[in-house]
Amino acid sequence: MMIRYGLLGALLLRGTIGWAQQPVATDARPPLILGAYAQGSFIIGHTPSVKHLVASHPTGLELNLQRQTNGREPWHAWYKYPKVGLALVYYDYHNPILGKSYAATIYLNKPFYRSARQELNFRIGTGVGFFPIRFDQATNHKNNIVSSRLNATLQMRLEYDVALASQYGLLLGVGLNHYSNGATTKPNFGINLPTVFVGLNYHQQRPFRPLSSGPTAEPEEVGHNFLDLSTSLGFKQRNESDRRKYTVQSVTVAAGRRINRKSNLVLGPRASTTGHCWRNCVIQPGLGKSCPT
Repeated sequence: MMIRYGLLGALLLRGTIGWAQQPVATDARPPLILGAYAQGSFIIGHTPSVKHLVASHPTGLELNLQRQTNGREPWHAWYKYPKVGLALVYYDYHNPILGKSYAATIYLNKPFYRSARQELNFRIGTGVGFFPIRFDQATNHKNNIVSSRLNATLQMRLEYDVALASQYGLLLGVGLNHYSNGATTKPNFGINLPTVFVGLNYHQQRPFRPLSSGPTAEPEEVGHNFLDLSTSLGFKQRNESDRRKYTVQSVTVAAGRRINRKSNLVLGPRASTTGHCWRNCVIQPGLGKSCPT
């Protein structure tokens, strides 16, 4: 599986570490938001093979901590002061075949509308999910959704926050949570969970007051061209009967141009291939690598 979630995580951690390393006055510290939400979901039967698992209605809880960007960096204002958050997510699937799941995600929460009492935000994040119960040919062969304990998770949602008191807000939201191991182990049909949320937020600062700052200059890279070369390496399982792991590789060469402070224009080819099995291979002198078919 080619994991592409590291970039978002690196950007979020870089921003958090940067804030921690720079001593600032108390009134300049980015304010925090602490939230606790209840969530109710259903499982999408996206293929006939999972129809037997979509009868239950999963429920769960989420605890999250968000840091409100406040204008200490120019990009905060460019993107209308988004929030950076960490969430812990719990689901009970009310089905002994699936059991429960636990996840930790990092995310960006971008406002579309903000007033003194109301906010409308779009949130997108990624992380790691853990399923104690998984597919087992002998004891749990009906679980063709989850075949590994560790899974990648993606989430996106639309949130509405309205003030109940000076620092407390009611949170209402709709979203989609997705869990999958990317075919590193099969069967892997994954879980898609349309979800509704209701909960409370505690705002360290409300209404939000960004730092005063004057106009910022355009980044020096605007109008400049660049070349980008990237590669990825992963592995996957072909099917349920073939338990061996096969390499997956890709290479991308792209030319780009920074067209404004928020956007790059990028164009280039990408090649990917699925290699041979590296498990049970034998290196023979003079003959190279020999793998069973």
